[in-house]
Amino acid sequence: MTQSRPLLPPVVAVTSPTTARIVARCAAELARPALLLCPQEAAAFGGPAWFRELVDAAARQSGAQLFAGLDAGSDAGVAVEALHLRLDVVIFSGPKGATERLQRSGENLGQRVLAKMPSALHVTGRDNLEAACRAWLEQR
Repeated sequence: MTQSRPLLPPVVAVTSPTTARIVARCAAELARPALLLCPQEAAAFGGPAWFRELVDAAARQSGAQLFAGLDAGSDAGVAVEALHLRLDVVIFSGPKGATERLQRSGENLGQRVLAKMPSALHVTGRDNLEAACRAWLEQR
Protein backbone atom coordinates (compact mmCIF):
# COMPACT_ATOMS: atom_id res chain seq x y z
CA MET A 1 0.00 0.00 0.00
CA THR A 2 1.39 3.42 -0.94
CA GLN A 3 1.27 6.23 1.52
CA SER A 4 -0.43 9.39 0.25
CA ARG A 5 1.19 12.76 0.81
CA PRO A 6 -0.66 15.23 2.99
CA LEU A 7 -2.56 17.98 1.24
CA LEU A 8 -0.89 21.33 0.81
CA PRO A 9 -1.75 24.11 3.24
CA PRO A 10 -3.70 27.02 1.72
CA VAL A 11 -1.62 28.54 -1.07
CA VAL A 12 -1.23 32.30 -1.47
CA ALA A 13 0.76 33.79 -4.35
CA VAL A 14 2.83 36.73 -3.12
CA THR A 15 5.32 38.97 -4.90
CA SER A 16 6.56 41.38 -2.24
CA PRO A 17 7.65 41.53 1.39
CA THR A 18 4.61 43.68 2.19
CA THR A 19 2.08 41.14 0.92
CA ALA A 20 4.04 38.30 2.54
CA ARG A 21 3.84 40.06 5.91
CA ILE A 22 0.09 40.63 5.55
CA VAL A 23 -0.54 36.97 4.68
CA ALA A 24 1.72 35.85 7.54
CA ARG A 25 -0.09 38.08 10.02
CA CYS A 26 -3.48 36.67 8.92
CA ALA A 27 -2.17 33.10 9.17
CA ALA A 28 -0.76 33.74 12.65
CA GLU A 29 -3.98 35.35 13.90
CA LEU A 30 -6.04 32.43 12.55
CA ALA A 31 -3.46 29.86 13.76
CA ARG A 32 -3.45 28.36 10.24
CA PRO A 33 -0.44 27.33 8.18
CA ALA A 34 0.02 28.89 4.74
CA LEU A 35 2.13 28.15 1.69
CA LEU A 36 3.50 31.36 0.23
CA LEU A 37 4.08 30.83 -3.47
CA CYS A 38 6.35 32.89 -5.68
CA PRO A 39 4.73 33.16 -9.14
CA GLN A 40 6.93 32.50 -12.16
CA GLU A 41 7.28 36.17 -13.12
CA ALA A 42 8.48 37.10 -9.63
CA ALA A 43 10.78 34.08 -9.47
CA ALA A 44 12.50 35.26 -12.65
CA PHE A 45 12.99 38.69 -11.08
CA GLY A 46 13.99 37.88 -7.51
CA GLY A 47 15.06 34.26 -7.62
CA PRO A 48 14.68 31.41 -5.15
CA ALA A 49 17.14 32.80 -2.57
CA TRP A 50 15.26 36.10 -2.39
CA PHE A 51 11.94 34.32 -1.94
CA ARG A 52 13.31 31.91 0.70
CA GLU A 53 14.45 34.91 2.75
CA LEU A 54 11.15 36.73 2.19
CA VAL A 55 9.17 33.78 3.61
CA ASP A 56 11.60 33.22 6.49
CA ALA A 57 11.45 36.90 7.48
CA ALA A 58 7.64 36.94 7.38
CA ALA A 59 7.52 33.80 9.55
CA ARG A 60 9.98 35.25 12.08
CA GLN A 61 8.05 38.52 12.34
CA SER A 62 4.60 36.95 12.66
CA GLY A 63 5.19 33.61 14.34
CA ALA A 64 3.08 31.98 11.60
CA GLN A 65 3.74 28.51 10.26
CA LEU A 66 4.71 29.33 6.69
CA PHE A 67 5.91 27.13 3.86
CA ALA A 68 7.74 28.41 0.79
CA GLY A 69 6.93 27.49 -2.79
CA LEU A 70 8.12 28.72 -6.16
CA ASP A 71 6.89 28.40 -9.74
CA ALA A 72 10.01 27.72 -11.82
CA GLY A 73 8.08 27.40 -15.07
CA SER A 74 10.13 25.23 -17.41
CA ASP A 75 13.49 26.46 -16.05
CA ALA A 76 15.17 23.38 -14.57
CA GLY A 77 18.04 25.49 -13.20
CA VAL A 78 15.67 27.61 -11.12
CA ALA A 79 13.86 24.45 -9.94
CA VAL A 80 17.13 22.83 -8.84
CA GLU A 81 18.20 26.02 -7.05
CA ALA A 82 14.85 26.14 -5.23
CA LEU A 83 15.29 22.53 -4.10
CA HIS A 84 18.84 23.25 -2.88
CA LEU A 85 17.50 26.20 -0.90
CA ARG A 86 14.97 23.84 0.73
CA LEU A 87 11.82 25.47 -0.59
CA ASP A 88 8.95 23.20 0.38
CA VAL A 89 7.19 23.15 -2.99
CA VAL A 90 8.54 23.70 -6.49
CA ILE A 91 6.32 23.88 -9.55
CA PHE A 92 8.08 22.75 -12.71
CA SER A 93 6.35 22.59 -16.09
CA GLY A 94 9.28 21.30 -18.14
CA PRO A 95 9.69 17.96 -19.90
CA LYS A 96 8.22 14.91 -18.18
CA GLY A 97 11.59 13.19 -17.71
CA ALA A 98 13.08 16.25 -16.03
CA THR A 99 9.97 16.63 -13.86
CA GLU A 100 10.26 13.03 -12.69
CA ARG A 101 13.96 13.47 -11.82
CA LEU A 102 13.20 16.64 -9.88
CA GLN A 103 10.33 14.90 -8.08
CA ARG A 104 12.65 12.09 -6.97
CA SER A 105 15.22 14.60 -5.74
CA GLY A 106 12.57 16.54 -3.87
CA GLU A 107 11.07 13.43 -2.27
CA ASN A 108 14.49 12.47 -0.92
CA LEU A 109 14.62 15.82 0.88
CA GLY A 110 10.97 15.96 1.96
CA GLN A 111 10.08 18.52 -0.69
CA ARG A 112 7.36 18.39 -3.34
CA VAL A 113 7.73 19.05 -7.04
CA LEU A 114 4.43 19.62 -8.79
CA ALA A 115 3.80 19.75 -12.54
CA LYS A 116 1.11 22.42 -12.27
CA MET A 117 0.12 25.30 -10.05
CA PRO A 118 -2.21 24.37 -7.18
CA SER A 119 -5.31 26.40 -6.48
CA ALA A 120 -4.08 29.66 -4.98
CA LEU A 121 -5.22 33.07 -3.84
CA HIS A 122 -3.50 35.71 -5.97
CA VAL A 123 -3.22 38.85 -3.87
CA THR A 124 -1.76 41.35 -6.34
CA GLY A 125 -4.20 44.16 -7.02
CA ARG A 126 -6.78 43.15 -4.41
CA ASP A 127 -8.62 46.02 -2.72
CA ASN A 128 -8.95 44.42 0.69
CA LEU A 129 -6.05 42.01 0.89
CA GLU A 130 -6.51 41.16 4.57
CA ALA A 131 -10.19 40.24 4.18
CA ALA A 132 -9.48 38.15 1.08
CA CYS A 133 -6.60 36.40 2.82
CA ARG A 134 -8.63 35.66 5.95
CA ALA A 135 -11.50 34.25 3.91
CA TRP A 136 -9.10 32.07 1.86
CA LEU A 137 -7.29 30.71 4.91
CA GLU A 138 -10.53 30.07 6.83
CA GLN A 139 -12.17 28.07 4.03
CA ARG A 140 -9.21 25.78 3.41
